Amino acid sequence: TSAHVPCLWVDEHRAESHVFTNIHNFAEKHSSFIEKRLAFLATQTLPRKFDVLHLNIPISKKRNGVFAYIAQEVLNRAVQLHNDNSENCLATRGKSISFGLFRMANIESLIDVALALHQCIIPENYRVHLCVYHSQHPLIVRSSIENTLDSTLQRHDPLKVFSHESIQSVFAQKETHHLFIVLGSPVVEVGRDHDYDWAIIEPSSMRSI
Repeated sequence: TSAHVPCLWVDEHRAESHVFTNIHNFAEKHSSFIEKRLAFLATQTLPRKFDVLHLNIPISKKRNGVFAYIAQEVLNRAVQLHNDNSENCLATRGKSISFGLFRMANIESLIDVALALHQCIIPENYRVHLCVYHSQHPLIVRSSIENTLDSTLQRHDPLKVFSHESIQSVFAQKETHHLFIVLGSPVVEVGRDHDYDWAIIEPSSMRSI
């Protein structure tokens, strides 16, 4: 006897279910659903853009040299992303800010990159503010970091961030462009409502990204 196989197709607009007795009918229905889906996606604007940052690290570099190279490449790309995604605060004579995430899987490497970033050459008229956030901080330190990130990066009101005390204090500095970079381990993925302007993410699973 032929099998009766129930099948279900779901996207954010609808769900379709059918019972099939042969592969031919299934293939026709599947193709029809996919064609409708592709036609819909073709009409949508991209909510996010991405690029792949290729790092051509010379094999001859020692450990410290590798992290110095990564840090400089990350900084160069962060400046580009800031220029593309920053917001201007008219109350501070047009000073711009952006919030970015640099996410790495390994805490030890993350700290090495953070230390190397402190040694990088910063472009003129730019200032970088770093926050290292990982699960091995003492609990009281981690709680303080999370409270600051929560109050700053929950940006349901886009203009509220400009009135935040910790943000106001940096506008007294002479530089025009301010990059706030969170260097985070996988702890950034767990249960926090943080809205970044851009991110640089070490290769990982699509679910993680």
